[in-house]
Amino acid sequence: MSNRNPGYYQNRYPAIRCDFSPDDVDESNIGFAQGLTEDGIPFIAEKWDNGETVNATYYIPAIEDFDSLEGERLVDSRTGTGCFSFDVLMNNHCAVLGIGMIEAGYVDSLVVCNAYVSYLVAVGLVAFTTDYLNGSVTRLIDFDGNSIVSITVTLTEKGEELAYSDLVMIPFPQTGNKIDRHGFRVVK
Repeated sequence: MSNRNPGYYQNRYPAIRCDFSPDDVDESNIGFAQGLTEDGIPFIAEKWDNGETVNATYYIPAIEDFDSLEGERLVDSRTGTGCFSFDVLMNNHCAVLGIGMIEAGYVDSLVVCNAYVSYLVAVGLVAFTTDYLNGSVTRLIDFDGNSIVSITVTLTEKGEELAYSDLVMIPFPQTGNKIDRHGFRVVK
């Protein structure tokens, strides 16, 4: 077998299935993209603006190697010192692709969050304008019962660009109806 690229990338995980409705979309939802990374990880991404920040949320399969880092300490390789963080709740989370998926908890391990955000950087889905990374990770179960994570990265805050993505976003289909994102509905 040759080492040349065969012209395709093969999925290593099942595709992620979203089931949002155009009724879930409003003016805050900028667009979405989907694809497959070179190492076979399917992804779906969406960009949204809550009026305070512009964000991108990436949905990828849960990666066991990253999740196994739970409990380890994140250490700065340049200084050898431990890193720390604090939780800030994001108001007005406007992502729609995860609507209807089962929330399985937030990742509160800084080393696991760093692994997922660093992965996005390594495969070129996002780039940061400084040495500081940002992101939050939520565990989800998709419509087919697959364990996935959503990784939300702040791209712009108070007019300052913190990160960017070269993904070409496809506009969401819109009906013009605004939904109450804090209410809930029965899904049959």
